[in-house]
Amino acid sequence: MPQRAVRRLLPFAAACAALLAAACGDNKVTNPDTGPSPLPAAEVRQISPPTLSTLLQSAPAFASCSPATTYSLTDGKRVAGTVSVSNDAQYLNVTYEITADDWYISDTRLAVAETYLKVPQDNKHNPEPWSFPYAGVHEPPVKTYTYLLPLSQVSQGAGDSIVVAAMAGVVHPKNGSDYEGPWEWMVMWGIGNIQGKSMETIHNYVVAACAGTPTPPPPAPTAGGIVTITFDDGWKETYTKVFPIMQELGLRGNSAVNPDAIDGEWGAYMNFTEVKALHAAGWSIVSHSLSHRDLTTLTASELDRELRDSKAWIEAKGFGPANVFVVPFHSWGQRERDVVMKYYEYARGYTVTQFYPERFAKVPITTPFDLTGFEPEYAPFTTADGRAMTMEYVKRAVREGEFVDIFFHHVTDAQLPAFRELMSQIAAYRANIRTYGELP
Repeated sequence: MPQRAVRRLLPFAAACAALLAAACGDNKVTNPDTGPSPLPAAEVRQISPPTLSTLLQSAPAFASCSPATTYSLTDGKRVAGTVSVSNDAQYLNVTYEITADDWYISDTRLAVAETYLKVPQDNKHNPEPWSFPYAGVHEPPVKTYTYLLPLSQVSQGAGDSIVVAAMAGVVHPKNGSDYEGPWEWMVMWGIGNIQGKSMETIHNYVVAACAGTPTPPPPAPTAGGIVTITFDDGWKETYTKVFPIMQELGLRGNSAVNPDAIDGEWGAYMNFTEVKALHAAGWSIVSHSLSHRDLTTLTASELDRELRDSKAWIEAKGFGPANVFVVPFHSWGQRERDVVMKYYEYARGYTVTQFYPERFAKVPITTPFDLTGFEPEYAPFTTADGRAMTMEYVKRAVREGEFVDIFFHHVTDAQLPAFRELMSQIAAYRANIRTYGELP
């Protein structure tokens, strides 16, 4: 019998089998264990009494590599069953199961993706089940339904993390066990475990290893280009807004900081604890001078202090080595360049759009004080054309063996959806992405 990407299984009887009795308890709808969850808007409507299935069929034997990860199937107020996820060497198994009497599944919607950003979402960033790629309409309603998806279809292998969003349309008689009276249809979700998000309807799942589990495909061949991602000035949203998105996508960046703002606890800037958290997560903390003054306006002693003491601060706080300097305002001349070269090994002081024809630093880096950057803010990255322009610079650096620093300043709440989208596109080139601490 040929395997299919999505396999429909026959329903089993309304009453739980003895084998499942322990899991079913008294077969009643229960309250969630963790209190209300921030689910998308509830969908409930009255329907006519359905014709129920009388077929007896349990879920198939499935030799998973580890115990299934199980989530409550709930509308945030009532729990009618579970969604469980497991895998063997070839397939991902997602099983919906109703464990309560008088409740049934009428339809299912499922999305499986590498990151939560790839799960179809509405304009409020809630999962949009009617756009999910896998769907089943179950007439008559059933007690259980399983999707078997080839691991090759989700391009993931042992040890890889994926996300699963599982919705079910659940029906039940409104008046207890009065099957002849009115029925109710409602949306229920498998409640997931992505922490700190409003979308608990999305689950994290790590593919278990077992004999024959395919390894993930190797990254696409890349040239020797280097892409780094920097957030200048140390604004607080680097930690509160940008950092979580970078973490979700498996990306690390650089924070170019001004110690005066951190030590002075200026409200709009990160504090020391937040900078330390970035560093602990693998980010590079690089110098942006003590106070972000225009270097060309400083006296010789002021210039020396701005560069010397900002380097010393980074090293004294355990964020070193402090060998990279990001020039404030990209404003410097030969006098300032000489002092930068006295204290640092690399400097980014130009954007590729400041010159015609555009100039990129080459990899291997033979001009370390001419590292080149591109600022998506002016593309702007909030538009599809601006994101496409930014990606052209990323692709060029990768293709031509060049260096580009994709750098930002403020990222506002209104810009976050566009920022997520741009970062998800840049993440496709992760094999070429480095922090400044990883420069050769």
